[in-house]
Amino acid sequence: MADKTIQLEPPEAIHTLFNTTRDGLPEVIFVNEALLTFQHTEIFPWHLSIEVDYQEFADNEMPTQTESERLNNICDQLEPVVLDGRTEFDAVNSLFLAR
Repeated sequence: MADKTIQLEPPEAIHTLFNTTRDGLPEVIFVNEALLTFQHTEIFPWHLSIEVDYQEFADNEMPTQTESERLNNICDQLEPVVLDGRTEFDAVNSLFLAR
């Protein structure tokens, strides 16, 4: 079978903040809205999910301000490591989906 080469420009990220609920508790989601209309999802078939638990709870099981800052700091360090990966052809190898 011949190798199939696809050339495309991934969409520029559009970050959107959603306040919602899950199981009756508040939830805040930071999403790359540009991927809602991304046509070539077969090129990025995998989803990497990293869960970071927090230990200091405020109202409604949300993290305290201090804990939220810690979580954001951890995510700020993880994202570039994951998103800066390139293929052997120096193409983008991952896209930010949500936080």
